[in-house]
Amino acid sequence: MEIVKLLSVPPESKEVKTLYEVFSWGREALAEYLFFAEIDSSGLKEDGSGDLLKAKYWADVEVSFESDTLAVAKDTILCSSSYPLMPNIESIGIVSPHELFQSQLGAGDFLISSGSDYCYIMRAVSWSKTVLFIKVSVENDRTTTIQVASTGSKIKLKYMHERANELIELYKSIPMHLFSGAIRE
Repeated sequence: MEIVKLLSVPPESKEVKTLYEVFSWGREALAEYLFFAEIDSSGLKEDGSGDLLKAKYWADVEVSFESDTLAVAKDTILCSSSYPLMPNIESIGIVSPHELFQSQLGAGDFLISSGSDYCYIMRAVSWSKTVLFIKVSVENDRTTTIQVASTGSKIKLKYMHERANELIELYKSIPMHLFSGAIRE
């Protein structure tokens, strides 16, 4: 599976893009600003944007200043302490998202780590057969979300976990810039 980078700007950059400038199909815009995005080549459109409905893998780093997004992030962080712990990555890392849904683990949210202002979880979504590694953090009136997602059998969970950790490390300190112009649907 070939992975294509759609966007990559450093954490301190003010040259972020809005959702539809990067992923032109497959997700509703909620006024988010992207620093990073990649997708597998099956989801790459001719115009260079990504189609999340066709992709089997995607990752992004985004911030939002919307009050409802902030409320959902705070609730996720608060609830994450009650999630079961994610099994050791060495024991599940060799399986793909497809194989995970055939295992005993099943769907749900699994805690990797959390604190008062963040949570890092593995989410297995049964209806779409998608596994996501997601870190959500809240700082002042901004939400930062780092996601790595996949369906199917081409990518293993260990790769997804490692990629999420790389992005978390790279974007651990995003300066507080206020962006405007993103749309909501």
